[in-house]
Amino acid sequence: MKRKLAVTWAALSILLASSCQPALTPTLVPMASPAVSPSATLGTSAGEGIRQEAGVVLITLDGARPDWIARYMQNGTMPNLAALAQRGVMAAYMQTVDPALAATAYLSLSTGTFPNRTGWVSDRYHMPQQAFHQYADPLAQLATLPEPIWRTAMRHGLKTATVFWPSALLDVPDLHADYMVTTVESDIPAAQHVISFEEANAWVGPPPSFSPLREGTLRIVSRENNTAAVFNVLAVDSQDDGTSNYDLLILDDDKVLTNGHTELHLGKWTATTISPRLHSGAYFCLTASTSVTATVYQSRVGYNQARPTDLLRAVNDKFGFPPPALDADALRTGWLSAQQYCDLAELRAKWMMDAALYVYQTYQPALLLTAQNIIAECARSFLLVDERQKEYTPEKAELYASYLQKAHTIADKNLGRLLALVNLADSAVFILSAHGTMPVHTTVHLNTILSNARLLQLKTSHGQNEVDDSKSKALAFASGGSAHIYINLQGREWPGLVAPDDYAKVQQQIIQALEETKGEDGQPVFTRILKREELDTMHLASSNSGDVFVQAAPGYCLSDELGFKKVLAPSPCCAEEGFAATFPEMNAIFVAAGNNLVSGGVIPAVHITDIAPTVAKALGFQPSATINGHAVEGIWR
Repeated sequence: MKRKLAVTWAALSILLASSCQPALTPTLVPMASPAVSPSATLGTSAGEGIRQEAGVVLITLDGARPDWIARYMQNGTMPNLAALAQRGVMAAYMQTVDPALAATAYLSLSTGTFPNRTGWVSDRYHMPQQAFHQYADPLAQLATLPEPIWRTAMRHGLKTATVFWPSALLDVPDLHADYMVTTVESDIPAAQHVISFEEANAWVGPPPSFSPLREGTLRIVSRENNTAAVFNVLAVDSQDDGTSNYDLLILDDDKVLTNGHTELHLGKWTATTISPRLHSGAYFCLTASTSVTATVYQSRVGYNQARPTDLLRAVNDKFGFPPPALDADALRTGWLSAQQYCDLAELRAKWMMDAALYVYQTYQPALLLTAQNIIAECARSFLLVDERQKEYTPEKAELYASYLQKAHTIADKNLGRLLALVNLADSAVFILSAHGTMPVHTTVHLNTILSNARLLQLKTSHGQNEVDDSKSKALAFASGGSAHIYINLQGREWPGLVAPDDYAKVQQQIIQALEETKGEDGQPVFTRILKREELDTMHLASSNSGDVFVQAAPGYCLSDELGFKKVLAPSPCCAEEGFAATFPEMNAIFVAAGNNLVSGGVIPAVHITDIAPTVAKALGFQPSATINGHAVEGIWR
């Protein structure tokens, strides 16, 4: 059957509650008169909006920091957010939770509770009674969460929608909103394809070419090396410039171009269907081409999930399959240029907002929660500010700073599209980030530290390093700037190597090994090392927490990869999350405006657990009894 191929999208330029050290006091960048573009729109006056029902819109700009946002609002980079802040209020900063990671922060934002109540203590962690090397099953944990704010709203008879909202999963009915859109990655990973050419033949309806047509084959495979799709490839020289320049590739399944095909233009992104049945596909970019070979980057293959069924059908029909999460590895290895990486980031951000706007206009939920992650994704690859970072040069740092600024521009542009539909006379808008982001230069391999201390034993299976559960006393599970280290304790772990009487001894051995680890400058690489029994001070005490919890000093990120000989290595990324929540770089943003909210000024810092009860107050109902936070003060009329 002829594969229905998606059209090309033309892309433009592109996203310590307590500590071993004294807490750092965040500094608010003054924001007296943010620059507001004359074209910035903030919804409509009463009676003129598309929606007539009061409500709340909550949108997160992942990774956004108060210092960045204040600067970009002042210099005109973010006119829509600046205009909203002028009409409403902006907090000096929003304090996130420890560890300041996406999973922990979003769950606390959604439920108004700390990680000790959600049980989700990190992005990567271990649960009792599992095999010692096994990561937690996230679905099992999500099923026991405190009630998220959208479920409380539904109990009060309000329609809700979560669009690309972390922790709102279709697999867990207790977390369902009335309307949901998420995206899923298939088992087909990203790949770089080098296509060899030979003389073309038997093509029907080829376009004109100023050099002889060439052809090859492109095969898409799963992680298990199963073939998912095979394309015939036709190489075309479309430019009459006197040189042999194959700048156009045509993908087709039967060499008949008159019944549908996909065109790949040099340096541009094209969406291509892989499975019509699943409505899944990938994004392709022709990155290099000669008369002999062409190099094509293929993104991970993804597809949509949504409820109810008519919403899934509409998203597939109107917007197609989703652009993938950004592939930082492809940027680091040179598969993609920085510009191509940013172009895909822009496509992804726009696509996500397109779907969110459709849900908001079509279903008119009283509560909409959605996210834009372009700032976080671009910061991870472009926050180049430290000479110790692997790729740092003054010239590259300046270029990368422009990409990060462009990410803020795109986030603000998409924010403006949403604000144009919101009637601020009867609805409230909250603009947040769940956490900030920290520049990093060095990776600390925690399991190498444990191996060197003879607390962790590895074995080889099929050429891969694996944990030998029967011989290992300790194992680290790391996420960004934090990690939980677990002891293989009898009666709690499987198989349970450490007797209860030896628990304190092994715990101290772990701490000593960590304390002895120093950076190249002789300074500690950890800012916080805590025993499990000390985690109450961080609201992190949980059965899922490690026996030792550790957070990195600024500039260092933590890894739980196995088999590295050296403890310290250059960080492959430019930025990470998960550091102590009191570091200014981890602070989040809070801007609010609209119905029943005051106008003008900066309020003191708020806490991320205060967001759920604040949304409840804006919608006129009592929050769940499990909530730790309180409605933000100083914002109400």
